[in-house]
Amino acid sequence: MADDPAPFVEAHGVISGSLLVRPGDRITIGETVVFLASGTKCNYVLGTVFRAVYTEHEGIKEAHHVARMEW
Repeated sequence: MADDPAPFVEAHGVISGSLLVRPGDRITIGETVVFLASGTKCNYVLGTVFRAVYTEHEGIKEAHHVARMEW
């Protein structure tokens, strides 16, 4: 509800998969778009399998850590 005085709570999560798109300020893993937080970089080539740790606010995911997955 718009008048709800409850404090703001962010969701947290980890997503892993192959990097499909990397236009600069965001990355796409499968059908999921994750924006890169200020200072967060993703310099991996397309197809690299990695994980992104993110927070979500109002449906927008923002990655704070991106790392290639080691097998």
